[in-house]
Amino acid sequence: MFLKGYEIAWSFLDELYSKDRLVFISITMQVVSDAAEIATKYRLLPNNALIAATCRHYDINSIVTFDEDFKKVPWLKVIP
Repeated sequence: MFLKGYEIAWSFLDELYSKDRLVFISITMQVVSDAAEIATKYRLLPNNALIAATCRHYDINSIVTFDEDFKKVPWLKVIP
């Protein structure tokens, strides 16, 4: 049963990727550096700061999440 969930997820992601609907973006050293600054300024955990910095770097202004911490980030609109 556990592996079936991975099979379903993999199939879904593979389909999106094959149709150019799923894009992988790079995390640069500049993004990592910005994340450290963002973590301090907005009191975010390192992983959330990295997500916020990546969003800013790639001009992504909305994020779908239940994590309330992203509401502290002024350039992100949180969609629950």
